[in-house]
Amino acid sequence: MDYYRELYNNLKNEYEIYQNYTEKKIQQVINRNIKLEKDMDVLSNIVQISQYINSYIRDKNLVSMINDMIIGVLGVKHSSIYTMNLGKLEIRASSPEACKMELTEDERKNFEEGIEYIFNSSTYLKICPSCKTKIKSSMGMPIKLRDKFIGYIIVYHTINLTEENRIFLRSISNQIAIALENSILYMELSNMAKKDPLMGIYNRKYFFQKVEEFLEKEKDIDYGIVMLDLDNFKKINDTFGHQYGDEVLKAVGRVVIKNALKTSIFARYGGEELILFVYDFKNKEEVYNRVETMRKEIQDKDITLGDIKSTVTASLGLAFSSNENRKLLDIINKADMLLYKAKHNGKNRVVCEEKFIEETNIL
Repeated sequence: MDYYRELYNNLKNEYEIYQNYTEKKIQQVINRNIKLEKDMDVLSNIVQISQYINSYIRDKNLVSMINDMIIGVLGVKHSSIYTMNLGKLEIRASSPEACKMELTEDERKNFEEGIEYIFNSSTYLKICPSCKTKIKSSMGMPIKLRDKFIGYIIVYHTINLTEENRIFLRSISNQIAIALENSILYMELSNMAKKDPLMGIYNRKYFFQKVEEFLEKEKDIDYGIVMLDLDNFKKINDTFGHQYGDEVLKAVGRVVIKNALKTSIFARYGGEELILFVYDFKNKEEVYNRVETMRKEIQDKDITLGDIKSTVTASLGLAFSSNENRKLLDIINKADMLLYKAKHNGKNRVVCEEKFIEETNIL
């Protein structure tokens, strides 16, 4: 009998050991599944955010939208995204209360050196000055593009943040870095399509697109067209070289921008010919006076490149729309005819439409 009792006890002990081992393994599997589910959730969120970012890469409010997503997905109380501008970190997007919170000494050190961190407290790290919420945790994450430090993310929470939160925020910082790079590339490509590469002003194609879109909305607005052509520009290129000719074009462009109405649309029409669309002016005389000032400043300006120093002149034609005719091409053609009249009459002058000249006695 004792033999069977001992055998029974041995079997019972072995069963309990096996049962404990099995339960332990089952719990480990459960924990792994829970972790896997969390990781899958994080990965799913990262994929969704990546798709979202790519869909809105052209949106100027993209960084603010990403900041809102960080708050929504992480569930944090506050979030701020900083980007580098002229060697200094500046806020690009933030929840309002986060802007008012002072960084602790440790936070600031990591922030300025671009080091990631998590600070958790059993009580609280700070109190939000706006909503008076007790902040128990703070996490900072640098935004890097190919090891170049270009920004920083700081989030605050009312509960402790975890390693999963850190992994998620690190992935978001990578997405922001790619988004910022793509956004910059998109803007560069967009500007290349719109602007003259030498002068940095609109090109002819985009000028027509922008002005025609404007006139489609403002059908009854009065406007003027200024056509400007540099005098003897071929001779300038032949005498001093094309590099100096390029410098002349840029210098003249700066003079026009300086004296034009802020509402003007300025473009390189072709070669040395420039075009200016003007609107929202008090009267025609105001426009003429500005154009005449441009001409005088161009005439009086010394343009220097290396050892070369010279002056140039320009001829200009100025035409206005009327109640009878507001067609853009017609007004441009009219201004172009007046420009060539200025050339024919001796160059270095502004010629306006005859009716305006008679009314104002300017010329």
